Amino acid sequence: MITASAKKALLPFLLILMTSITISFYTDIQSIWNLVDEYPMGKALFILSNIFFGIHLSVFIWRIVLSMKYKPVIPCTDEELPTVTVIVPAYNEGRQVLDTIKSICRSDYPPEKISIVGVDDGSKDDTWYWLNQAEKEFPDRVQLFKQPKNRGKRHALYMGFKQG
Repeated sequence: MITASAKKALLPFLLILMTSITISFYTDIQSIWNLVDEYPMGKALFILSNIFFGIHLSVFIWRIVLSMKYKPVIPCTDEELPTVTVIVPAYNEGRQVLDTIKSICRSDYPPEKISIVGVDDGSKDDTWYWLNQAEKEFPDRVQLFKQPKNRGKRHALYMGFKQG
């Protein structure tokens, strides 16, 4: 990893390098112009390539400046994190819903700050069974709700919002 002082020293060096490359490139501009003048699309392609080169150079310099100004954000503590509720609407998901809830529970978020609301949206398969398995594995973190018939993801999310 490059230190901040090394980055500050690197910027002038890179700017001087890019400037010298550009100047050396454009010192022979007349000979290049005469060469491309022999081809029908030569001048147009030459001008376009110079425009793209200028844009590339500008973006490169801008990225260097941005990396020089970057200040890393100090991560917050677990106590400062907000409490969140994750709503998992499910319709004919089967075992996938259990894997989804396990993945949420394994996330790098404090367990006491996250709750999960599983909503079965009138599934016709074994989704409700797998939601119950998730509730058995994580009883203090998972709440379940079942809609009697499929009403769409919007209604399943709304039910989860009301309960969460």
